[in-house]
Amino acid sequence: MKKVSDIGEFDLIARIESILPKELPSDILIGPGDDTAVVLPDMDIVQLLTTDMQVENRHFKLEWIRPYSLGKRVISVNLSDIAAMGGNPAYALVSLCLPDHLTVEFFDQLIKGMRDQMSAHDAHIVGGNLSGGSDKLIVDITMIGTAQLGQTITRSSSKPGDRIFVTGSLGGGFGGFKVLEKFGLLYPDNFAPLVESYIKPIPRVSVGRELARSGIATSMIDLSDGLSGDLRHITDMSQVGAEIHLSKLPVHPALNNLAALTSSLPYEMALHGGDGYELLFTTSSDVSDDDIRELNARVDVKVTEIGRITDKENGLWLIGEEEERIALEGKGWDHFG
Repeated sequence: MKKVSDIGEFDLIARIESILPKELPSDILIGPGDDTAVVLPDMDIVQLLTTDMQVENRHFKLEWIRPYSLGKRVISVNLSDIAAMGGNPAYALVSLCLPDHLTVEFFDQLIKGMRDQMSAHDAHIVGGNLSGGSDKLIVDITMIGTAQLGQTITRSSSKPGDRIFVTGSLGGGFGGFKVLEKFGLLYPDNFAPLVESYIKPIPRVSVGRELARSGIATSMIDLSDGLSGDLRHITDMSQVGAEIHLSKLPVHPALNNLAALTSSLPYEMALHGGDGYELLFTTSSDVSDDDIRELNARVDVKVTEIGRITDKENGLWLIGEEEERIALEGKGWDHFG
């Protein structure tokens, strides 16, 4: 089977160009193939720029995931950051460091997965870079999104009294990582929902857009590093405290199957596990339950209230089943841990 090292950079670039769409939207004046891409921004629009690096054996293992799914996954991780600002994904620059042993077939499927995940959000890969020289696959993506001027949602605007919400369920991605770590692909069937959460994270782009459009969110972040760690990012930047109610956490139901194999309880994995990519957002206390019901009716995932923002001096607390107060430490994913 032909390896990427057999055909070299220029042939790989030609393969990328053959895989990506030939027809580009009118805002992309020059796409892949030149020294830089050239895009034409709208004056009423702000641009959102984010980057994320995924490293083999640190963020994924090639024996766990097919190349097409890996391509979709690495794009989803970046789409989630755009979602957390209430934006629309638009363009991506993709840089790949390829090990010599990687096959051309793997390479093609990886690019096709990236292309299809971008296309699902009407977004396009407009350029990037290729390199060899590593014994691991490294994927580095810069994502550019757009948002209406004045409608971006940051981490720094929550106030005491605000309500705290999350989308979807918590802990599934982390649980899937632990299942694959223990069993590889020979995992029991009852763990399949957790593995699916890890392999195919769903970036909540439509929810982020709806929150930006409605104006009800006072702050927002995606939960890539875990609820406890990412909540602390909001409280630190907003200079506030928070209380989270254990009984309200939407814990992924399949974590009950995993608890017997780990030293962690389901709620601990939901609180501290990374690789989730749900959204955590706050709203003013003036936002009513009817407003939230209407939001739930407009988006494609359930939104759950889990706590409230407090004064900074109160710190971060988990309120237990018996109303006991437990200090909440930020134990989320650490890329250097």
